[in-house]
Amino acid sequence: MVASTTTKSPHSYLAINVADGAEAFVVALTVYGVERIFLNSGTDTFPIQEAIARLQERGQSVPDVVLCLDESMALSAAQGHFQVTGKTQVVLVHVDAGTAQLGGALHNAQRSRSGILICAGRAPSTFLDEVPGGRDLPIHWIQEQRDQSSIVRTFTKWENELRRAESTGFMVHRALQVASAAPSGPVYLVLPRESLMQPIDSELLLPDPARHAMPTTPAGDPAAIDAIAEMLVAADSPLLICGSMGRDRGAIEAMIKLAGSVGARVATGPTRMGFPTDDPHWSGPSAESLIPDADAILVVDSDVPWIPSKAQPAPGARIARIDIDTIKESIPMWSFPSDIVVHADSMKALPALVEAVGRISDADHARGARERTSSLVTDHTSRARRLEAEDRGFADTKPITPDWLVRCMAETVPPDAIVLEETVTNRPRVHEVFPRTLAGDFLVSAGASLGWALGAAVGVRLASPERTIVALVGDGTFVYGAPTSALWAANHYDAPFLTIIFNNNEHFATRRSLHAFYPDSASERLGSVVGVDISPSPDYALLAQASQAYGERVESPDQVSAAIQRGLEHVAKGRAAVIDVQLGRP
Repeated sequence: MVASTTTKSPHSYLAINVADGAEAFVVALTVYGVERIFLNSGTDTFPIQEAIARLQERGQSVPDVVLCLDESMALSAAQGHFQVTGKTQVVLVHVDAGTAQLGGALHNAQRSRSGILICAGRAPSTFLDEVPGGRDLPIHWIQEQRDQSSIVRTFTKWENELRRAESTGFMVHRALQVASAAPSGPVYLVLPRESLMQPIDSELLLPDPARHAMPTTPAGDPAAIDAIAEMLVAADSPLLICGSMGRDRGAIEAMIKLAGSVGARVATGPTRMGFPTDDPHWSGPSAESLIPDADAILVVDSDVPWIPSKAQPAPGARIARIDIDTIKESIPMWSFPSDIVVHADSMKALPALVEAVGRISDADHARGARERTSSLVTDHTSRARRLEAEDRGFADTKPITPDWLVRCMAETVPPDAIVLEETVTNRPRVHEVFPRTLAGDFLVSAGASLGWALGAAVGVRLASPERTIVALVGDGTFVYGAPTSALWAANHYDAPFLTIIFNNNEHFATRRSLHAFYPDSASERLGSVVGVDISPSPDYALLAQASQAYGERVESPDQVSAAIQRGLEHVAKGRAAVIDVQLGRP
């Protein structure tokens, strides 16, 4: 046994026998249920690596270590793992440099509210052999910063430093507690190697998880939920906007029932599968075209339900929000009209709302809801046929169009695959056409820093080894995603996934924005936009092959589906695959 109940406080703490702070850290992670450490190692992480080896040698359980050749890829993998499991993950990097290398991946983890404990070493503070672990390399002067935690402070919920090995259990427990509590998010813990190498001569105490429970999430004020039910029942044109609530199957099932009971249109934000696209109430991935005609709007777990410059609710429309993060504290400027705001876990509040609607719905309301649903069935079928006809019109078009690629994916990728979407400017079409029907089967980063999908695919596959994982990326996104690191990890840890590249040979998002604000631009007159052209494109298929993955470049529209199928076959055999689809310039 690693831990036993201590006689000093039999109902609150566990006592463990460990040699030093590093062993205490690893054992504490194990006690609190951490299964993996996503590691990018350095000269300050070795005490933890040695502690893992010593504990393994003694036959004790330790978290699995996933070596990541790039720090941002490690954090993206941890985020993907959390997005699937909901369990807080651990990332270990080296000092200030490794912390800084987390870069935009930390932004993504923050905005996706991913529970991740990020740990980093720091330059030793001793240099005359006063204690084990002192400075012994020139870099220990170079790597010291005045305030290392300031690198990540604005992106994290909590940060601290382990100053004494005796505090390790309490520090790890507190870090995981803050990271996991809803709304969850990344936290940062500095681990000086003097603390990790500090001997521990007596039993180490750490909080007993059985006596230090995690907080439950709020269910929502019953009176406020009743008020939302009354608002929806009284509406002639209700609209439901789903954000990140798709993280929970129960919330999705409740939203399906709610949409049917009030005859509402449903829009899904680009976060994750929050409502099945084959349900007739689903009206698309954007609410902006639906906002002006809605007389009652319910927004659930959404950071940006609509863009105010593009859509405004009707003057008489009533608006309600249900959210675990009601005030968006980490977003400095945030303001959307709301007549009713309920702080609640949507998994709990939505079933209660369905029950409240059922209590007050009468025969007239039920009839109206059925009539609206009947109309929505017609609209849904018509839209699906129109989109398919548009896509098939590009079946012979060269260069390949994004619409045709999306249609081929929709018809080739298995319906139970987990799809990670990071296609940037092609996102609207992907979300409009690609079928999403299973809870957790469609994920996005929820942040704005590109490069999430490849690393996240490794984490998702490790969390769901029985599922097919498909990453959809732009060509710039593929480069940002540290593909060498991600494909190496996929091969080394038996976590293969398929990558499909939407390769338009440029940073189109930049060109699109420039043209939107400068319609009569000098760039247009010159025939090019400075700093967006990525042609000739690197041979991404060859890069994949150099990383022991299958790679294929596709230039003909009649070969798209077959290439995707070949990629899926390689993944099924345990080999990562990259299909580089050459698209025309938008």
